[in-house]
Amino acid sequence: MPRLIRHLNLLSLTIGLLLAGYDVSAQSRDTTAHSYFIGIKAHGGFIIPHSTEIINVSGSKPVGLQVDVSRVNRSLKAWNKCNCYSLVGLSFAYFNYQNENVLGSSYNLMAYMEPLLTYHRKFNARFRAAAGLTYLTDVYHADDNPTNLFFSSTISGFLMVGFSGHYSLSRHLNANVGLHYNHISNGGLQQPNKGMNFPTLNLGMEYNINPMPIRPQPNKAPVDRSIHPFAGVFANRRNVEATDTESSVNLWQVGIYSGIQKRFTTTNAWLVGMEFSHDASIQEKGERMGMAVSPWLFSILAGHQFCFGRFGFSQQFGHYTYRDYEFRTDFFQRYAITYLAANRISIGISLKAHAQEAEQMDVRAAYVF
Repeated sequence: MPRLIRHLNLLSLTIGLLLAGYDVSAQSRDTTAHSYFIGIKAHGGFIIPHSTEIINVSGSKPVGLQVDVSRVNRSLKAWNKCNCYSLVGLSFAYFNYQNENVLGSSYNLMAYMEPLLTYHRKFNARFRAAAGLTYLTDVYHADDNPTNLFFSSTISGFLMVGFSGHYSLSRHLNANVGLHYNHISNGGLQQPNKGMNFPTLNLGMEYNINPMPIRPQPNKAPVDRSIHPFAGVFANRRNVEATDTESSVNLWQVGIYSGIQKRFTTTNAWLVGMEFSHDASIQEKGERMGMAVSPWLFSILAGHQFCFGRFGFSQQFGHYTYRDYEFRTDFFQRYAITYLAANRISIGISLKAHAQEAEQMDVRAAYVF
């Protein structure tokens, strides 16, 4: 309990400084085309026992507190990017996993986009995609914490997606309820890395600093239904665990990917593509087992992408067309959050998973034709 109180005190101080700084910043800007929001949410949820190895420590019920600062650009130019308005902001969240000796707590800082899906005067629904970093107070240790196979890096990646509904109580104040899916993983940089998946139900309040009506614009621009090819590169570091005779090492996986994208509505697109990569960790693991294993991988993928202005959130299913080692499945999923910068360059991060078990995270960049 004393440890929890210390965490909450630190969280309260951080929130206070964050809100104070944001309030001053918002007042110093031109607010004619923007609305600014400050929100706070309380979370409660459960951990998904996606592997038999972590069932015994998956019974905890995470609780959390989150603060958001964001703005929405209400200009016609912003609307024309995707025929919608979208909040863009920063989120700070504290989660306690209610298993202090094994799982501890986490402090999470994320950037997010939150497009509005409805525009009723009193109510609007939103979709959120967020990505950032987490600081974990308790991680795996072979002697002191051997049952925490969820994460072994104090600093790891944090991903969040979800939907929420917001109801206007007054001109400045909104109440909201949401359902979010949260994921923690170190991207394969250190083992063990089963990754933690925990959905949460959240309740909160949101304060609109400069309330102005946010109304949908007429959809004048036709949907771009042409096919857009893309090609890019990705990279990450993969960890090979230590053995009785070999030390732990981190090795590079580098690859290329390409494909085509075609919108079928203003905010939805189909994706089809391929990946080709060289994973030095596969070759290293094979050598440690006395086998010659090729480090090359080739995969084909297909899926869907939400398109919200310059931001994208994609979900794809992949199949290993070539892989020189045995694995329990030939299929995987890839989730990516991307941002289309100037000159058609897309940058982002992606998570690769087998069912509900995360394997790796990478950084990627592509040119969209």
